[in-house]
Formats: sequence, structure tokens, C-alpha cells
Amino acid sequence: MEISFHNANIFVVAVYASTSYLTRRELWTDLTYVIDSHPGPWLSLGDFNAILGAHEKRGRRPPPILSCIDFLHWTSKLQISIGCGSFFMFFCLFMRVLA
Repeated sequence: MEISFHNANIFVVAVYASTSYLTRRELWTDLTYVIDSHPGPWLSLGDFNAILGAHEKRGRRPPPILSCIDFLHWTSKLQISIGCGSFFMFFCLFMRVLA
């Protein structure tokens, strides 16, 4: 969806990612294609079901390192900033603004 805000267009996408990191890889590929096809600022709301590292997780079991690396590489590649509404990333967003 595209919205106008203060004379600028912003693309908005809702995300509810799979708990399987293999399936999430497909989402990262699809989102990369869509974002690259529509240059400009992006806002995403939803649940990525992914974390950047162990510092974002509670409990004894560490998160799967490959899953964290995939998400970190994807966010870095697209220069995405991530902010969360809750500790467990139930409600997350990303914003990408192109200079």
C-alpha cells in the first residue's frame, strides 16, 4: 500500500513471517524484490518471527545462529532500521529511507 504523508509517498507492508527460518528466507527474497522495485521510504508493521541476536531472547536455549545471521544480513543489505513495540517482537516495524 502507498500512503501520502506531508507531501511524500510512503510504502507500507504488513508482515507475519513464518516460524521456520527456511520459509522466512523466501519472504526476505520476496520483500527485497518488492522494495527494490518501488524505491522510496518503506514502513512495515507486523511480526518478523526473527531476532538479530541472543540479546533479544529470554530463556536458556540460545536462538538458532543461522536464523539470526539471515535476518541480520537481510536488514543490513537493505539498510533497514528496526524498532520493536515489545520485547518478543510481536509488533515490529522497519523503516527504510533512501537519500
